[in-house]
Amino acid sequence: TLVLEGSLAVQPASGTFDIEDSYNLKLAQALTGTQTVTVQLLFDAAQLGLSVGGNAVTSVIFDKDNWQQGIDLTVRATDDATREAFKRSFIEHRVVAGIAAYSGVVKQLAVQVHDNDTAGVIVSASNGSTKVVLDDPNTAANEAVSDSYTVRLTSAPTQNVVVQVNTDGQVTTSPAALTFTTANWW
Repeated sequence: TLVLEGSLAVQPASGTFDIEDSYNLKLAQALTGTQTVTVQLLFDAAQLGLSVGGNAVTSVIFDKDNWQQGIDLTVRATDDATREAFKRSFIEHRVVAGIAAYSGVVKQLAVQVHDNDTAGVIVSASNGSTKVVLDDPNTAANEAVSDSYTVRLTSAPTQNVVVQVNTDGQVTTSPAALTFTTANWW
């Protein structure tokens, strides 16, 4: 899960200048009848905000109707004017009420928090990871697999920024250099 502080102002290419992320929280055991499970969401509100359907939350309640499909939570970085380095912030999910099977259950989710008040680069893998495969020339089939990733800056530059793409020699990339301007940094 990766988030970036930022403005809700619409970019020229649509979207906003921040990055928000979401995840689905669900239970492993069925609830029936009037059974419920309440999960408290503990996090540093100076760093993160959580919402469900656009409404801020600090807890969620599961019942027989939503335990299996889960609840979609949106994570946003709290925008401030403080220059901060990249950090990991944690969301703790603590069962505070419900059936005995869930008593005492606590799980954490690490969130990568990037600051828009500090110059930086964010590299995001497609589908959460990058996988490439070299074709085996000894077989008739083409087994090569290529992949892609996106690169963006954490804040608007005051002049052009060039990012060199360096590899370990086992893969190739194109282009070898990326130029970011005030018009394409996001």
